[in-house]
Amino acid sequence: MSARNRRLPRHRAWPLTTTDIDECLGPYMHHVTDLRFLTGHDSGPIVLGAAWVAPNPRNYGRGIHPETVGFRIDVHPVDATERAATRAVLRALALPQLHEWITQAIAAAETWQLTPHQHYWRLTNGHLTHHDEGSTTEGRVPLELGRFYGFFESDGLSGMEPHGTDSRLLDPTERK
Repeated sequence: MSARNRRLPRHRAWPLTTTDIDECLGPYMHHVTDLRFLTGHDSGPIVLGAAWVAPNPRNYGRGIHPETVGFRIDVHPVDATERAATRAVLRALALPQLHEWITQAIAAAETWQLTPHQHYWRLTNGHLTHHDEGSTTEGRVPLELGRFYGFFESDGLSGMEPHGTDSRLLDPTERK
C-alpha cells in the first residue's frame, strides 16, 4: 500500500503485505472474507490476528449474511523501526501457523465451525507466542475430558499443552 493511501502515522508500519498473506495461504485465501490492515492506536504486543466468523445469528431471529462467514485476518501496525525484524519473524513463524490454523478450522467438526473463534500472535522482546483467545467454550472439550474419552494420547500427568496455548481447553480438532 502506498504511503499516500496508508492512513498510518509516519512512525508506524504494517509488518506484512497482502502478497505475504496470499503467498502463505495459497488456495485457502478464498476462505478469507475480510483482510484488514488496522490503523488504530497501539495494539500492544499483538502483531497478527485471525478470527473465524461463524454462521450464527447475532440478533433476535436474524442470521448473519453468508458472505461474511469465513476468516478475518487483521494485520496490526508496529513501530516503523521494527518493521523489518517483525516481518521476518511473522513470515518464518506466524504465517505457517496461520496456514495450519485455517487448515484445521476448515476440517473442524461442525460444533467448532458454529462458534466464533479468535487467534492472536504476540511479539514480545523478540519472542512470538500465539493462542486462541476470546472464543466461547462451546464445541470445545476440557483437556481432562478429552484424555478420558481418548481424543488425545496422554502420557500421564505430563501437562501437555495444545499447540502453543496455555489454555485448559482443547479443540476436538487438535487430536493427536
